[in-house]
Amino acid sequence: MFVRVWQYEVRLGAEAEFERVYGSEGEWAQLFGTSIGYLGTGVYRDVEHAGRYLTVDRFSGVEAWQQFLQTHRPEYDALDARTSELTTMDIELV
Repeated sequence: MFVRVWQYEVRLGAEAEFERVYGSEGEWAQLFGTSIGYLGTGVYRDVEHAGRYLTVDRFSGVEAWQQFLQTHRPEYDALDARTSELTTMDIELV
């Protein structure tokens, strides 16, 4: 299994939209779902730091992730650009 973990600082007032877009049924999950090796996404809100979230995207292996990127890079980059306004910071942890 290959897991990607990101930490986000979400703009004040954008939390609901962030959860909608990044959630397990959201736009990112729908895009990742076009990959045969996609296993799911989880979104976790930090209860001690307002606006801080973790997302966890699971793929069957690094090869599945790389194949997804090869096939869907334009769509990935477009969604990333469109959703960047929801956050003030993002860091890939894994």
